[in-house]
Amino acid sequence: MNIFRRLSIRTKLLIIMLFAGLPVVLTVCYNLYGSYREDYSEAEHAALVTAQAIAYQHNAQVEGVRNLLTTLSQFPEVRRKDKKACAGIFRDILRQSPSSLNIGIADTQGNIIATGVQPLPSRYSIEDRKYFQDALRTKRFSVGEYVISRAVGKPTIHFALPVLDATGSPLSVLYAALDLTQFNSLFDAQKLPPNSALNLTDYRGVVLYRYPLHNIIKGGFVDRPDLRRRVTGPRDEGAFVDVGLDGVKRLLAFKRLRLHQDEQPYLYIRVSIPEKAALAGVKKYIANSAAIFIAALLSALVVTRLLAGRYLVSPIEQLAEASQAVKNGDLSARTGLSYSGDEISFLAQSFDAMTESLDARLREREVAEALLKASEEKFHAIFDHMSDAILIHDMATGAILDVNQAMCGMYGYSHDEACAIDVEAISQGATPYTQKEAMAWMELAANGEPQLFEWLCKHRDGHLFWVEVSMRRASIGGIERLIVLARDISERKAAEDEKKSLMEQLNQAQRMESVGRLAGGIAHDFNNLLTPIIGFADIARREAPENSPTVEKMERILRAAFRAKELVQQLLSFGRKQLLDMKITDLNTVVSSFAEILRRTIRESIDIRLRLTPELDGICADKTHIEQILMNLLVNAQDAIDGKGIISVETAPVVLDEEYARHHANVIPGHYVMLAVSDSGCGMDRETQDHIFEPFFTTKKAGEGTGLGLATVYGIVKQHGGNVWVYSEPGQGTVFKLYFPRVVAMPCLKNEESIAAPAIPAAHGSILLVEDDEMVRTMVKELLAGSGYDVIETDDPCHALSLVDGRVIDLLITDVIMPDMNGPELHKQLLSVHPGLKVVFMSGYTDNVVVQYLDASDLGNFIQKPFTVQAMSAKIAGILGDCRT
Repeated sequence: MNIFRRLSIRTKLLIIMLFAGLPVVLTVCYNLYGSYREDYSEAEHAALVTAQAIAYQHNAQVEGVRNLLTTLSQFPEVRRKDKKACAGIFRDILRQSPSSLNIGIADTQGNIIATGVQPLPSRYSIEDRKYFQDALRTKRFSVGEYVISRAVGKPTIHFALPVLDATGSPLSVLYAALDLTQFNSLFDAQKLPPNSALNLTDYRGVVLYRYPLHNIIKGGFVDRPDLRRRVTGPRDEGAFVDVGLDGVKRLLAFKRLRLHQDEQPYLYIRVSIPEKAALAGVKKYIANSAAIFIAALLSALVVTRLLAGRYLVSPIEQLAEASQAVKNGDLSARTGLSYSGDEISFLAQSFDAMTESLDARLREREVAEALLKASEEKFHAIFDHMSDAILIHDMATGAILDVNQAMCGMYGYSHDEACAIDVEAISQGATPYTQKEAMAWMELAANGEPQLFEWLCKHRDGHLFWVEVSMRRASIGGIERLIVLARDISERKAAEDEKKSLMEQLNQAQRMESVGRLAGGIAHDFNNLLTPIIGFADIARREAPENSPTVEKMERILRAAFRAKELVQQLLSFGRKQLLDMKITDLNTVVSSFAEILRRTIRESIDIRLRLTPELDGICADKTHIEQILMNLLVNAQDAIDGKGIISVETAPVVLDEEYARHHANVIPGHYVMLAVSDSGCGMDRETQDHIFEPFFTTKKAGEGTGLGLATVYGIVKQHGGNVWVYSEPGQGTVFKLYFPRVVAMPCLKNEESIAAPAIPAAHGSILLVEDDEMVRTMVKELLAGSGYDVIETDDPCHALSLVDGRVIDLLITDVIMPDMNGPELHKQLLSVHPGLKVVFMSGYTDNVVVQYLDASDLGNFIQKPFTVQAMSAKIAGILGDCRT
């Protein structure tokens, strides 16, 4: 201390300044270190957020795959392992799902049944794949490991799901391969520093995918053990610094994914950023800051040394006078001392600098106040021109203090009126849109928690509309206020409600389509069962004595079988599986000509009224099926009317525009002809309307209806390319509106010529019978033999070729669809050795399936199962009669 006293004032000032500047140095260093840690944390957070985002997207994709495979496992085609149908389904899904590289199905030995990628290798098995083995072992959704997909030739990750039978045993295994490149765009969107990388590894540490692509680090590359240990600890996510696989020191973030909570992780997502790139900005900032600080410190020391060298002695009175003037408010006062370099002159200079600074600040304050005033005026101009409504509330009471013009226009109040009301006046008034709820939201926002919510508001005229409210606290003029922004989202809410309704319609249509496919699928087997029932019963009835009780029993069997046949036809109508006789038709003519039959069918207490628009455009339709639609709709309307009532049948041209199509699923905009049937009956509720077109759904008592009437109507309309909509309210009646595409041109149609039935010759000749169903083959053989024909029978088309070698045959009777060789192919081969050989084709499949195998010239030789003995006899006699004429 004594040494310090002996130092010159110049040295003392220098030492004092150094000690005074020490906190500044420490503060600067601390701030620079904070900047370093902040940039490091931001880079770490960015890497971790990227890994989490990719994990989220991957989990969403995996959940999508799980739901997809679960849905596919319920498809009849999948459960029966129909190769062709499955391949078609998988290809359709792949076209609509770019995130999947392949979808396939394999049997329990690993042999591929079908995939969505064509063509397949000659021998293709997944027996050795982990996802296949785990799916069979655990009987649940499973995941694979790093493999090169044999189907697409790329590294990928597979997921599998077993298809189980009723006992829980696997029938087959569905699998799907995800496209790992889907994460590229998400990774790029994070805007990470250059040379950042994404690594995906499986549970063994094998690299599944690396982005951007790298010459060495790619699919199949094994992770380093030390890096592997960093990501296999107790945490499912985290970040650390280490040397990456490419030898570069990196900041790495990881995220582990599990397929099931009770299983080990199957995928490790690792995002890495080069440490040099991540911290380049802050390092540059530190270097520049240090340089500036050192330069400033050196400059300060130099200036201090110069000032300390000046004189300190100066007239005290002059300095005191200047001080007194400043005290009195004269900031323009100066010491007037020359700066000779001593301590006193330095003090005078500091004083003058101080007064000059205060004077400058005063002027700056005056300028700032002027700028603040201009800013407030600018704020109010912007405030009033904002398109969103803005309300400024008092923090304590919630009272409205100010609003902009958009608020006045949105709610219908003037500025003064809006400032005089409370939130209750512009609220719907019911929970959760009351004054109480609004004040609760305000309280949260006032406590520093910004609020964002949707709110049902009330206009001054009483109509309600939706707004999106953003609420936060802000300082206005130094006072804390609550700022509320309200944006009108009525159109968006209405769009969300179109969209929900449209999705419900689409789901209903898809459900109906699935039931339709099921109805068509059972037709073949059911028809094959009915064929021998009808045939043998008919034969037994013919063989029984005329007055035998057996005749009546056989007739009852036949009546029941024909009712079953009609039931199948109704199911086929719903499933759109029948062959229609489509012609240009005048809907008015069909309704008018059928009206008398309808009046005789419907009870007399109901008045049928026709409102037919004249000069109606034509439609392409099957007249018989349009009549069936009318009959079903009017009978249903009759059942809905208790006592007297009215049924109206109306036709009219309509245009279904883009707006209508947006509200109704599967509607193509354009010109249509409308057929409407309305009644004054009991009506239906919403739940009933959702099911009326489903087969076997009925609101009638047991035994009063099959539940197929409206299902048939739905199927026929859809097969005509039209749409059907129902409008009903309980107690207000029902109206069905059917829209058929309009036919603009009316082509010239050929006159139909009547074809006389051929004479039935004597039953003789040799017939080759080829049918793979034993019961049907036995029945037809007995029918033919009983009629006098010589029958050669077999269940194998190839065997049939050898059976007739060297023999003369007059007619071939064959099933259309058989294993190894179909009926038309068999006929073509027989024609090479039996020129002119006639043929009768038969099938239990639906007409629209059969026409895929038969030429147009062969359709006249086709008979649909089930058939009667008389129908088959007439068909054979007609064809053989034509042959012998």
